[in-house]
Amino acid sequence: MVGKAACSVCVPGKYSTTIAATSDVCVQCPLFSNAVETSGLRSDCTCNVRSTGSDGGPCLNCVAGKYKNVGGESQCLSCPSGTFSTVVGASSSSVCTQCGENSHAPQATNNIANCTCNSGSSGPDGGPCTKCVAGKCKVNSGDAEYTSCVQGKFSVEIGANADPCQVCASNSNSPLASAKITDCTCNLGWTGPLGGTCSTGNAGTYKTTSGSAAYSVCTAISHSPPESMSIPACICNAGWSGQDGGTCSMCVANTYKSVSGSSPCVSCPSNANSLPKSIVRTSCECNAGFSGANGERCSACPGNTLKLISGPTACFQCGASRFSTCLCTSSQIAYEEAWRSPTSLQSMLQDLKVRSPVPISDVPFNGCVATRDLLARRPESGIDCGCFGWGEDRFDVVSKPDTAL
Repeated sequence: MVGKAACSVCVPGKYSTTIAATSDVCVQCPLFSNAVETSGLRSDCTCNVRSTGSDGGPCLNCVAGKYKNVGGESQCLSCPSGTFSTVVGASSSSVCTQCGENSHAPQATNNIANCTCNSGSSGPDGGPCTKCVAGKCKVNSGDAEYTSCVQGKFSVEIGANADPCQVCASNSNSPLASAKITDCTCNLGWTGPLGGTCSTGNAGTYKTTSGSAAYSVCTAISHSPPESMSIPACICNAGWSGQDGGTCSMCVANTYKSVSGSSPCVSCPSNANSLPKSIVRTSCECNAGFSGANGERCSACPGNTLKLISGPTACFQCGASRFSTCLCTSSQIAYEEAWRSPTSLQSMLQDLKVRSPVPISDVPFNGCVATRDLLARRPESGIDCGCFGWGEDRFDVVSKPDTAL
């Protein structure tokens, strides 16, 4: 317009570099930028709040995870670590949202899934994240599972981010992921308080469960080694027999058993006897009327000889003395009895000697022999006569000739 009219100015958001322009030559600032009124340079277009770039453009909105609260060419600011933002072109830090409890994220995080669980906590990326319970731990961050304390270890720490597992006391154990010391229980064969010191069972005891229960005791006629863990560990003593862990029965007379365990009692050799509960083969003594070493073969006394007691003594000759004549005439055999120990025979000998006639008299001797029933073969037919009046302790007289006969 010709005349006195004033020049028109470029409005905010536009600029013009043209001098003495006669028409609207104002140019729009680049996207996401602005300029003050009457701007005459492109560089007067500065990036808006929430955008960044060089003066004059181009300008870009702050990406998610960042914000910018002033105009100009300054950089967008990052949301701090531990937060995230999904907003593009944010103008305030208020868009930065805190990650869930027990999780973390790096600066400028733009997705909740980048909030990963801390070490010591576990859960999916983005949460929720839960602290490791006692008995478990997690060393690395992320969505990895907990690591459990192995058997024989425990941990009381919650949220452990390093190996917190402690070893149970000796001779005790614990299940996987144990969370307290009392989960450590004494092994089989050992006992003690939960989580405490375990002591071994003594010989002759057993314990079939773990924990603080007391030992069980084997029967009096069986035994077990220390640390026994089952009833069958109790085995019958020598001289007794039965199934391991079961009832033990004594070896009867005329048998023996020299080892512990379930093996059967062994019979003595033929024509030998032993006491009940005998534990060695040499307990087997040749019967009266048989001779041989203890535990060995027993041979019958030959004709015209006699042996009155069990044991390894030799058969003695009939007719060697009045005593031997009396016995051989009245009996012709050793005792026909099931079993009798030498001790009891010795007692009978002493008793009969007290009541016997003096050796110098033939009358009682001859009368005794004459009254014998030679066919009776009674169990003690050689002892119930006054013949012992002609004998001495332990039958030593059989080796001494009787001149009075």
